[in-house]
Amino acid sequence: MRTDFSADGAWDAVREVLFSPGKEGFLSNVALVDDRQYEGLTPGRVLDLIPAEYQHPLVVLADSATVASAERPLVVVDLRAERGRCVRVVAAELWSIENNLSGANMDFHEFADAVGDDGVFRGFCGRGPLRRREERRTAPFLNFHRPEPPFEALRNPDAQRDLVAKTFAGAGWEVPGMVDAMRDADDLFFDTAGQIRMPHWSSGRVVLVGDAAYAPSFLTGQGSSLALVGAYMLANALAGHQDHAAAFAAHERGLREFVAMNQALVDNGGATLFPTTASALQQRNTKLRDLVTLPSATSRPAHSALTLPAFAPVP
Repeated sequence: MRTDFSADGAWDAVREVLFSPGKEGFLSNVALVDDRQYEGLTPGRVLDLIPAEYQHPLVVLADSATVASAERPLVVVDLRAERGRCVRVVAAELWSIENNLSGANMDFHEFADAVGDDGVFRGFCGRGPLRRREERRTAPFLNFHRPEPPFEALRNPDAQRDLVAKTFAGAGWEVPGMVDAMRDADDLFFDTAGQIRMPHWSSGRVVLVGDAAYAPSFLTGQGSSLALVGAYMLANALAGHQDHAAAFAAHERGLREFVAMNQALVDNGGATLFPTTASALQQRNTKLRDLVTLPSATSRPAHSALTLPAFAPVP
């Protein structure tokens, strides 16, 4: 949002930076507002203008300080956890704040606490498009599909590195650098994206819930939901049956179909972000390139396939 109209050239320079990919290849997802009715607008006053339906986690102002400096330091105003808190960021690094806040990968204070002595954020040392919260470094994430799990590599770090290097050979972009870094990394994490499917969830007086009984894998995004629903259904069954074996059986009857539907969301490579065929990969990449903003989460039938019963009275 432009709030200073003293220099059109400076505003044009801001626009050019924001719409030019940086060396990491990422852009800020921003819409420009160039309207003189907002001349002199301050961060405090802008909060009163934000409509209820506004979905972004921040608003950005280009003010007199932006115009005066060649780095074009913009004012970023948090609209979420620390609503109204501000941090200045050079225009070339706006993508870092916008991408990470929009993806809920980082919190606003992590940027506000990383400004220079002059109070301006210019990026992190070792920065990347997405970073782990607890460390100031890039954490690459590579995934691939195989018909069968690579059991021979699961306990052999050297075999894991060889398998990843072979799988991504010739992938292009920044992938060769990631693979090279993996060779020397002392914290490589390698695992399969699996599910837990058991014929029974109880034995004697022991019963399992959540991931221990029916982990759906992170690809479904339903792990926490299944765990919470499962705990409720188990508590309800125990409240309605004096005999634990009858309660466990009732719990399983009422929940198993719901669990099966949610686990089936990724059967045969059905996870949208992790395609298993070349055509599906191309479709996913095309969708991602065409994104203008993060889409709202779409509910799938499996997510609401179970209606929680009213809690049973204790017999």
